[in-house]
Amino acid sequence: MRVYTSYTPGVKDMLNLLQKSAEGLEDVEIVACLFEGDTDAVLGQTETGGYQALMLKRWQMLPSLIKDNIGSNIVWLDLDCVFNNRNKRFTPTINSLLEDHDFVFQYDPNTGLGRHLNTGIMGIKCSEKTLALTEQCVDDISNTMPQHRRAGYPLLEWNEVFSKYPDYEATYCILPRDFGYTTRGCVIYHAIGCDDKTSALQTALNSFS
Repeated sequence: MRVYTSYTPGVKDMLNLLQKSAEGLEDVEIVACLFEGDTDAVLGQTETGGYQALMLKRWQMLPSLIKDNIGSNIVWLDLDCVFNNRNKRFTPTINSLLEDHDFVFQYDPNTGLGRHLNTGIMGIKCSEKTLALTEQCVDDISNTMPQHRRAGYPLLEWNEVFSKYPDYEATYCILPRDFGYTTRGCVIYHAIGCDDKTSALQTALNSFS
């Protein structure tokens, strides 16, 4: 399975950790997409203009990736993740869930997210339907003026898109809790809410050894 992630030159260290963590997972292919962005933007600071501009550029990549993979399943993954390569359930679980759904998302306990969807780990069944809905969401994100962007942009938009555009008839489900959180034997760790993401990723990676 192709796992797409995006990065700017300033966060190459996190990309290295992600790639290292995927070694030994024969059914995972990390595809790193380089783009230019604000080197002063801090990942996770969702209320800042620099972060929001960075996320806009990142999301604008996704429709073309879906178009290139019509008929296949892909994962759109935040860079601040590392795999537990002793746990081989990543690809089989996502492929199984995408048999009956168009998208799968990481669970997020944040009560401000109406559907508790976190796009940090996002599986996509690439089809004309998922392409159309993604293009619609990215269009909404792109046309939201900076002064109207909410803290949480653009994650809030993804939590709203299924209600906002029911005519697409797209379905989703939420991944098990061991996708993203450091439970015993977790499948993948996502460094949410960490001031020093690189250290948190390295600590998680060390714990998997």
